[in-house]
Amino acid sequence: MKHVFHGQMSRSDKHSIYLRNLSLESFGNYTCQVSTDRPFFRCVQTTRPLEVVVPPSDGPILMEEKSDYELGDNVSILCNSGKSKPAPELKWYINDQLVSL
Repeated sequence: MKHVFHGQMSRSDKHSIYLRNLSLESFGNYTCQVSTDRPFFRCVQTTRPLEVVVPPSDGPILMEEKSDYELGDNVSILCNSGKSKPAPELKWYINDQLVSL
């Protein structure tokens, strides 16, 4: 996969690089390489991963088949959350008690 570079050269120099408008495709390994000239020709580099995190765009939404239930009914409730990276972890609470699933 090709990484998209959104640099702003006016704010970057040979010691640092400024990235703007990161997208999910901006993740990956970023490498700094240092080369020496005569009399000792050497090249060393170090790499660090860059992770792009996207929080959920909105809070969770509960959807149910109907709003009123009678004694003995079965209940099916769906919980949806906005897209995010990493994927959100959903937990269920009934009367403030965590439900083990």
